[in-house]
Amino acid sequence: MGILPDPDSSQVVLLGVHSYDQLADLPAVSNNLVRLADVLCDEAVWGLPSSNCTIVSQPRSVQDALDPLIHAARRASDTLVVYYAGHGILDPDTDELYLALEGSNKERLYTALPYEWLRRAVLDPLVSARRKVVILDCCYSGRALTGSMSGTDQVGDHALIEGTYLLTASAETRAAVAPPGDTFTAFTGELVTTLAEGIAGGPAVLDMDTLYRHLHSQLAAKSRPLPQQRNRNTGAQIALARNRSFAAEDPPLKSSRGVSYAKLEQLLVQQKWLEADQETADKFLEVCGKDVLEGADILSFSCEDLKIMDRLWVAHSDGQFGFSVQARLWLDLGPQRAPTFDDDGKVDPRGVEEFQDRNNRFAEVIGWSRQGEWQYQDGGMNLTYNLSAPVGHLPGALVPTELNIGEGEKAVGGMWWVGFLFNAIYGRVVDCGLVRPQRPSV
Repeated sequence: MGILPDPDSSQVVLLGVHSYDQLADLPAVSNNLVRLADVLCDEAVWGLPSSNCTIVSQPRSVQDALDPLIHAARRASDTLVVYYAGHGILDPDTDELYLALEGSNKERLYTALPYEWLRRAVLDPLVSARRKVVILDCCYSGRALTGSMSGTDQVGDHALIEGTYLLTASAETRAAVAPPGDTFTAFTGELVTTLAEGIAGGPAVLDMDTLYRHLHSQLAAKSRPLPQQRNRNTGAQIALARNRSFAAEDPPLKSSRGVSYAKLEQLLVQQKWLEADQETADKFLEVCGKDVLEGADILSFSCEDLKIMDRLWVAHSDGQFGFSVQARLWLDLGPQRAPTFDDDGKVDPRGVEEFQDRNNRFAEVIGWSRQGEWQYQDGGMNLTYNLSAPVGHLPGALVPTELNIGEGEKAVGGMWWVGFLFNAIYGRVVDCGLVRPQRPSV
C-alpha cells in the first residue's frame, strides 16, 4: 500500500481539448477536467488545494499547453500529476504520439503537441517532485509506453527510476472510447468513479497499481479498450486517493497460538516506534519458541501472526511502515536469485554480485543505507524512529537479530544473512497473501 502524498506540496495539471477546428469534437472531455479536479480536491479523497490544480482547457498552441504545465511542475516538491484528454495522433512515418490541440490537423503534425515534449517537461531536472504521474486519455495513448514514457529505453528507464508512473487509456494500436451522449469518456469515467467511490475490499489508500488493476477489470467487463501502464521501482506505490469504500478491520490482538499483540498495538498507537520495533522482533522469537531464529523459521513463519503484526504497523503508520510495505518495494526491484553453495560448502560466485547489489539498492530505498554506507551503530542498525523516515523504513529490528542460515561450513553470517533474510521474510509475505507479486509492466 502506498502513502498519500502531501497535497500542499503537490501539483496537478489537467490538459484537455473538447472542441476542434478540424477534428471531431469530444464534448465529454470538458466534463472530464471539471470532475477530475473536483474529486482530487475533495478532502475525503486527497484534499488537493484548488490553487494547486491547474486546468488547461482548449490550448491552441504548444506554448499554451506547456507553459502552465512547466510553471506548475516547478512548484511541486512531493508529487506531480499531469493528465491529458483529447485526440491522439500517430505520425505515420515514425509512429510517434502527438496530442491534438484545438487547431490541430492530422496532415500537419506541427500543429499538435509531441508527447515527447510533454515527457521532457515532466522529467526536467528543474522539477523537484519526488513522484510523477502521467495519465493519457486519448487514442493510441499506449504508444507513449514504447521505451517507457517514450524516448529511448535508456532514457525511459531513467525516468522510471526517478519514481514515475504512466497510465494510458488504451494500447498503442487502439482508439480510446468517448461514447456519444455519455457525461465522461469511457476511461476517465471509470477513473473518477473509482476515485470518488473507492474500491470495496481495497486498501485504505489507493496506489497506482491498485487503481490500474481495478480500472482494467471494470473496463474489461464492459468490453472497453483496456488501460495500459508502465512503472518501475516505487512508481506503482504512488497514491492519489483515500479509499472511500475502505472498511477498517480491527486485527485480532491474540493469535490462535496464544501470542498476544496488545502491547505492540499500544506502542504503535503511542508512536513509540523504537519500542514497537523491538517488540516485533521479540514476537518473532515467541511465535517460533526460540531464542535465535533459523532461516527455516522465517520460511515457515505463521501467516496469521505475520498478518496481525503487519496490519498493526500499516494501520498505525498510515501505510508508511510494515512488512507488506517493505515487500512491495523489494519486489519492485525485480526477480532475485540467491547465491548457492557447492558440495564443499563454498559460495558459488555466480549471482554473488547481483545478490549484493540488490541488497544494497533495497537498503538505499528504505533508508537503511546512505550513499552505499549501511547505517550500523553499536552492533545494530541506526534507524530513524519517527514518521520522517522513508517509506518502508520500519520494522527493522530483525536485521541485527542473530539469524542462523546453514550449518557448519555452510553457515552464513554478517551481511550475507541480511540478504537471505530479505529473501526469506518478503517471500513469506507474498506466500501469506499480504501482497501480490508485481505483474510485468505492459
